Amino acid sequence: MATITFYLSSKIKKATNSSEIYIRFSCGRGRIWRSGSNINIDRDWWSTKNRKFKILKVEGKHYQVYLAAKKKLDDLEKHVLSDCERLDKNDITKTWLVNCIKTFNHPEIIINKTEDLQFLQHVQHFIDKAPQRRNRDGVHLKPNAIQQYKATQMHLTNYIQGTDKVDVEFQEINETFYNGFIEYLQNLNFAQNTVGKHIRIMKIMLNDAPLKYRGESDYSKFKVFNNTADSIYLNEDELNKLWAVDLSKTPTTELARDWFLIMCWTACRYSDIFEFLDIDKETKIIEFSHEKTGNKVAIPIHHVVKEVLEKYNWEMPAPLSNQNINPHIQDAVEAAGINERVRVSKTLGGKKVKQYYKKFELVGTHTGRRSFCTNMYKMGIPTYQIMSISGHKSEKNFLKYIKVTNKEHANKMLEDWENYYNPKTENNETSPEFNLLNTKYQELKANYEALSCVYKIKTQQIRAMEDEIKLLKAEKS
Repeated sequence: MATITFYLSSKIKKATNSSEIYIRFSCGRGRIWRSGSNINIDRDWWSTKNRKFKILKVEGKHYQVYLAAKKKLDDLEKHVLSDCERLDKNDITKTWLVNCIKTFNHPEIIINKTEDLQFLQHVQHFIDKAPQRRNRDGVHLKPNAIQQYKATQMHLTNYIQGTDKVDVEFQEINETFYNGFIEYLQNLNFAQNTVGKHIRIMKIMLNDAPLKYRGESDYSKFKVFNNTADSIYLNEDELNKLWAVDLSKTPTTELARDWFLIMCWTACRYSDIFEFLDIDKETKIIEFSHEKTGNKVAIPIHHVVKEVLEKYNWEMPAPLSNQNINPHIQDAVEAAGINERVRVSKTLGGKKVKQYYKKFELVGTHTGRRSFCTNMYKMGIPTYQIMSISGHKSEKNFLKYIKVTNKEHANKMLEDWENYYNPKTENNETSPEFNLLNTKYQELKANYEALSCVYKIKTQQIRAMEDEIKLLKAEKS
C-alpha cells in the first residue's frame, strides 16, 4: 500500500521566510522516492513534528493564502495516490512521481506515456528486475549483489539531482558525465576500488538498456578502477601463536579467535562456514558449496581445525554476527602479540595515501581466506590444488589473494637454487623417513654391486668354457 508524508525543505527564502514542501512517497520496501511539490509556504504555518499544516487560530491577512496552500496539498496527495492505484507496480518510479506532480501543478501539460526512456528510469526498471536476474551459472542473484546495485542507484540519483536535474537522457551519458560521477564518488572519500565497483555496476546497467538507447550513450571508454590493495595475511607462525594464546577470560574474543582459525585453514568466507554445521568426526574431508559462487569444494581437515572442533565436541562454535566478529578477532590477534607496524598504500578521494597501522588493526574475517591461500602457496602446493579448495575459478583472481612480499619471493628463489645446485647428501641433516629410505637404498646398491661382480665372473667362466669346447671340436675334425 502506498503512503505519502510531507516535510519542509531546509532551504529558506529569507525575503518571505518560506520553503517548499517536499513529498515522500513509499510503495514497498526499498521503493521510496522524494520530490518537490512546487508548493511554497510560510515556515510558521508548518509543524515539523506532525509533518503537516498547523491550525491557525487567528485569521491574519494571509489566511486565505494559507487555506489555498493547505487545500492544494490535500488535493496533490489525492492526485498522486489515485494515479498510483491505476498503475502496474513496475510503472511506479521516481520519474512517474515527478511527472505526476508536474501534471497536477500544470494540467495543461500532457505527459507523453510513450516518451523516451531516461537513464534513471531505466535504472529503476533494472533494480525492479534484479531479483529475476541470473548469473552465468543460471543462479538467481544473491541479496548482497542486489544491495550493491541499489547503492549504485542511490549514488547515481544523488549525483544527477545534485546537478539540478531530475533525470538525464542516454545521450548525456558520456565522458563528461563519467568524470563528474567519479569526482562525486571521490568527494565522498571512497577508496579507488569502491569507485571502480560503482562504475562497473553502472556499465552493467547501461548494457542492459534497450539497444536503441544503449547506442545513444558513449560509455565504451569508461574505465573500471581495480587497484591491487595492500592487504595483510598471517603466516603459519603467527597462526600458531594465535591458537596458543589463552583467551579464557574473554569468551567472546576466544570464540571469534576459534572461528577465525577455521577460516584460516579452510579458505572459507565467514558466511560459508554455516554451510557445514554437521561434521562427522571420523571424516577427514569437508564437502560443501560456496555461498557466494555456488562452487562445490572438498576441504581436508587441517589438524588445527580438528583441534578446534574437538574443543566444541565436533560442533561448530556459536555464531557471531559478521559486524561484531571483526573487532574481537583484532583483540585476539593483539593478545597474541601480533602488532608489528605495517604501511598501507591506498587511493582515497583520488589521492594516493600512505598510512601506518599495527598489524592486528588490519585483520578481519577475509584475512583468514587470504592467509590460507598465501600459506599454501608458500608451502609449494600447486596453484590448481589450492584453487580447488578456495573455489577460485581463475588464476588471475586467485593470485590477488597471494600476499607474498618481494623479499619472501627472493628468499624462496635462493632456497630453490640451493636445493638445485647443492642437493642434500646422506651427511646432511635429514628427516628420519629420508634416512630410512636412504639406508634401504644403500643396501640395495651394495647388493646390486655384489651381484654385478658375480655376474662378471660367471660370464668370464662361460666364455672360457665356450673356448675349450671350440678347441675340442677342432681337434676331433
